[in-house]
Amino acid sequence: QDDYFLLKWLQATNFDVQQAEDIFRQSLWVRKKFGLDTILEDYKPPEVLEKYDPGGFFGYDKEGFPIFIDPVGKIDFKGLLHSARREEVLRFKGMHAEQGMQLAKDQSKKLGKRVDKVVTILDMEGLGMKHLWTPEIIFFQVLHFYESNYPGYWKQILVIKAPALFPVAYSLVKPFLSEYTRGQIKVLGSDWKKELQEYVDEDNLPEFYGGKCRDEKDDPKCATKICYGGDIPESFHVAQKPFGEAEGTKVTVVERGKILEIRGDHIKVGLCLIRWDFRTKENDVGFGLVKKSTRKVTLYDFPQLPIQRVDSHLIPEQGCFKCDKTGTYVLRFDNSYSWIRSKDLEYKIEGLANMSLVTVKGTK
Repeated sequence: QDDYFLLKWLQATNFDVQQAEDIFRQSLWVRKKFGLDTILEDYKPPEVLEKYDPGGFFGYDKEGFPIFIDPVGKIDFKGLLHSARREEVLRFKGMHAEQGMQLAKDQSKKLGKRVDKVVTILDMEGLGMKHLWTPEIIFFQVLHFYESNYPGYWKQILVIKAPALFPVAYSLVKPFLSEYTRGQIKVLGSDWKKELQEYVDEDNLPEFYGGKCRDEKDDPKCATKICYGGDIPESFHVAQKPFGEAEGTKVTVVERGKILEIRGDHIKVGLCLIRWDFRTKENDVGFGLVKKSTRKVTLYDFPQLPIQRVDSHLIPEQGCFKCDKTGTYVLRFDNSYSWIRSKDLEYKIEGLANMSLVTVKGTK
């Protein structure tokens, strides 16, 4: 990467060098976790995301920057989170981001100038109170994912068909956006088709959005290129056995305001693989993994997977971690943020010998 690439990280942190370094290093970890460097070659998205997660790249703006059309008002958040894990949703969004960067790179070569951003047309038709359902926090995580791993990604965000609810939705989203990104948002009025053509030629827009394009099926919406979402059938929802009855699982409680640690024996030889499969009966829980190592007489924690809240009451959380260093590995279930509700936890852990459960105080 060149100096301009590094400049984006500095601009995203108002030239706070230490903060820029921190988020850049975190981004390298995220790229490894989600396989972003090779995602365009080796990733096969889940069918439910391909069919029902809205959006798609279509055409270029008048300056040659790729356009992503996102009918976000058509997304079924609740159905999505009953059908795909949050991590899978973020990986799918990462694929879109990498597609945008590849299209921009191709345009740079073709046009002989720097093209390194994406224009998004945000179609808000259909946005309603159902989109303010609590686990829509995944939408905020997607925004944070883009801001933290693709600073300066958007050239413009053109909002069309904004409903009366839009100011409320924007007030919720705004804290997750950088100052730069907020400055790229333009809300178009009732004559949005005409306004769009100030940024995009008709030959680069579907007829449905005021352009001249139809796809190979003669569809004015160009649905072979752009996914328009819709309600997700229950057939895609992950089937689950009654809580506590899944084969090989155990059940425990993560106390309110506390953190539950599941520990195993000290791993002396690396290359151990820890696998987990868990769900909560009601409400989400934080989950992460640390490695404990002793230096002289002090026990140090080395985070391996930072704690993140997961909607494990909607769909089981599954994953694995390759332990390639000596130490004691600890799975953490964090309920420190909840002072009212304890969380019933059903879990199955492989790769840790002689497991023990320890409840520790929360961080608050």
